Amino acid sequence: MQTQSENAAVATGVPSPARPRDLVLDAVRGFAIIAVVGIHATGHFLHYFPLGGSSWNTVAIANKALSFAVHCFLALSALLLTRKLMKVSTSPVREIFRRLLKLVPLYLLWSVIGLAVQGKHAWLTYRHALHLIILGKAYFHLYFMVLLLEMVPLVAICAFFARRYKSGVGYLVTVCLLQSVIYMGNRFYGKFDYSSTILWYLPSVGTGIWLGARNSAVGISRTVKLAWVFVGLCGFLFYLPEGVLALSGFAVNTLKFQVGLWLWSSAVVIFLVSVVHWPKYVQPALADIGQKSFIIYAAHPFVFVLLGLLLPLEVRHVWPELFLYFILGIAVPWILSCGFGLLTNRRSLELASA
Repeated sequence: MQTQSENAAVATGVPSPARPRDLVLDAVRGFAIIAVVGIHATGHFLHYFPLGGSSWNTVAIANKALSFAVHCFLALSALLLTRKLMKVSTSPVREIFRRLLKLVPLYLLWSVIGLAVQGKHAWLTYRHALHLIILGKAYFHLYFMVLLLEMVPLVAICAFFARRYKSGVGYLVTVCLLQSVIYMGNRFYGKFDYSSTILWYLPSVGTGIWLGARNSAVGISRTVKLAWVFVGLCGFLFYLPEGVLALSGFAVNTLKFQVGLWLWSSAVVIFLVSVVHWPKYVQPALADIGQKSFIIYAAHPFVFVLLGLLLPLEVRHVWPELFLYFILGIAVPWILSCGFGLLTNRRSLELASA
């Protein structure tokens, strides 16, 4: 059944206004995509600094501090999907197929583009290409879309139960316990590398389900927020030394590394979503970047490659070039996205006036 505004749109030929976006979540998404570009920029330049020096340690700490980014994106995706499923009456199975039909073609398209770029290599066989597609490694960090594909059934099922029992905390606890069982089982009984699967990110997905089941982060009390800040700082202190050691090539305590990372990333997500009142000019800017996050995520590796061809790296210019990579890695895709938006808007106006 059409709403009154939709009926008016049909009668007048004027499209109904788009559903308002959640600027808080867009701002969090913008913060996360900036962190993603920061991770890749610092990781790209880390080996140009002397190992263990002050510059190397600074870049390594920044790289590990920003490691919440992918966790944040998955938590936001779980939050939005849970929030929607809590409001609709469709079965989880139908919603799973509907979501997968939207994601799979886009994933395959980017995989084909990535394989075309790598096709010049003699080692790329059809069997290896299929292997890369399954693991999400056909294109730079395309595994994130594989994580989304794996996450949809999990969130749809959890949201189905959340809709019935109106509780999110239980699912957060359950997912964290499940993550612990997977870690301990894999540590003592198996050697399956699940770091590039959704099994690695279950606490972040559980955090998103918890926030989505609440339908709002505004109701989170000040005490709970402060408690999560404390938990996040403790997790960061557990995780950071192990993360820096891992970048140095040393063996690390995987329990401290993983538990610290999970606590740090979950706390950052809850804190960012809870910050409803961003500074006046910060939220709109971050929200605009967040709305263009997919283009920035997909295009910034090409910007890095182009900069590598145009600007041969000199050791004495590492810091300026690092900042240049970081800024242009965000700015160039953002400009391209704005230009594409202007072209599509102009085309829409031309069609409307025809």
